[in-house]
Amino acid sequence: MKKIIKIKNNTKINYNIEKIIQENNLKGLFVKELLNNKNNYNEKIIEKSIRNRTRNFKLNNMERIILKINKIKINSYGKIKNKEIKLNNNLNIIYGKNESGKSTILNFIFNILYGIQKNKNGKEISDYEKYKPWDSDEFSGKITYELDNKNKYEIYREFNKKKIQIYLMNKEKKYQINLI
Repeated sequence: MKKIIKIKNNTKINYNIEKIIQENNLKGLFVKELLNNKNNYNEKIIEKSIRNRTRNFKLNNMERIILKINKIKINSYGKIKNKEIKLNNNLNIIYGKNESGKSTILNFIFNILYGIQKNKNGKEISDYEKYKPWDSDEFSGKITYELDNKNKYEIYREFNKKKIQIYLMNKEKKYQINLI
């Protein structure tokens, strides 16, 4: 039996502002403002404030970037074929019965972004062998995502060929980005 609990938008949530400050390594006047107004914040205001504060924040010499996945298109990966998933702007929950493909979708996202491993790395079989379709030569897919600077990108990957194509998308056209 499925149970979905929906929290109405007018629900008052008590945020642990101190924990948010610590987890996001926030400092200075921004922290003072959060603490002084902690009873007047809602989720969107806190999220926007943290995003604005951390936009140029450096963590281990790397810029922190927020990535929002808009669409997942799996041509063939594991047992999943011709599946398109459109994600909304809020929290998305992928649920289903055991062995229905939830972990496969998660691994697809990781492998489309970083590539698929052909070596075992201490596992029984490699991710390449685990997710390579048995009944097709097609082994590919794409994701469309947006960064916090509002740039939209599409990544298409053919896992058999280690072929990756990245596109910057605007309203009229998509531009291929060539990797060195």
